[in-house]
Amino acid sequence: MIRCARFAVLGLTLALLPACGGGVSQPRLAGRPPQDVTAYVVNEGSDTVTAFTTRTGKVIKTIKVGARPSAIAITPDGRTAYVVNYDSDTVTPISTATQRAGKIIKVGGGPAGVAITPDGRTAYVVNYDSGTVTPISTATQRAGRAITIAPDPAGFGIAITPDGTTAYITNDQQTGTVTPVNLATRAVGTPIKAGAWPRAIAITPDGRTAYITTDYGNDSGTVTPINLATGLPGRPIDPVKDDLPRGIAISPDGAAIYITGYLPSDSTVPTQTLGSMTAIGAASGRPAMRISAGYNPVALAITPDGTTAYVVNDYGFDGPSTVTPIQIATGTREKPIPVGSGPVAIALTPRAN
Repeated sequence: MIRCARFAVLGLTLALLPACGGGVSQPRLAGRPPQDVTAYVVNEGSDTVTAFTTRTGKVIKTIKVGARPSAIAITPDGRTAYVVNYDSDTVTPISTATQRAGKIIKVGGGPAGVAITPDGRTAYVVNYDSGTVTPISTATQRAGRAITIAPDPAGFGIAITPDGTTAYITNDQQTGTVTPVNLATRAVGTPIKAGAWPRAIAITPDGRTAYITTDYGNDSGTVTPINLATGLPGRPIDPVKDDLPRGIAISPDGAAIYITGYLPSDSTVPTQTLGSMTAIGAASGRPAMRISAGYNPVALAITPDGTTAYVVNDYGFDGPSTVTPIQIATGTREKPIPVGSGPVAIALTPRAN
């Protein structure tokens, strides 16, 4: 239901691609080694999470979680990762100190997304099938009373404003919307139009703008900016013409929005297609840089120092799925890191090891 499609192989150049217009500030230390943090990759096909160190790319541990894990978020103190398990309607907390899974937490039907408040006290889980959001206390590891999202119940992605007051949930449907939720009052706001089939969402560090990827039903897609002060959507951005946007991440300084995407196909056979990572200038609202990102780049995360992107390449349940490190300043693709089958999400610890 929420699985990303895979498509036929297309020949794209594996190199830094020309700029598309609009400036993006780049990290100053080009060629610097990756920042030493721990990455956690959610493997939907093997019901596991792969933990590896970004300094060496060495896998630390493969951790068993629930059935069909689909998303992950890490607390601001870096101590706990929360993995949502779509088929088992649960959340698995993982201690980043021991790399061990804790007691599972029962949530709503079909959990598909998770975000944690800036104070680290609460994880909010979007339940796709039941159309609700479940709060989880990170102190007690207990689920609270769910919030019903209406009138658009098919919640998919979630992001929380930097001040911790509001969550925005993408509603996965053809007439797509984003629903704001006041976390203090649990009041559900008026849905905001965001384009057909909204997927991932991210909010800038200043809390002014949310960016949503839309895929127009596996045909083509754009990125929609939303002014959070007014609740009004801006003009959709086409990162790379005809590409299918999937993952999204924003640089720590808020200057660039990074999007993964690949060319769609009419094929229903799980195959592979080369894709890219595109930088959009936050100030200009235009694509500014495109970097080849390997096969089926479905998700990504940026290191806390903003120098390196880690792109999840989903080769399918039977393929050698990987994570590709990319030096943002130079566009250099490092050696891919093997992970489990069907990877769909990634999160990095917020501080260096």
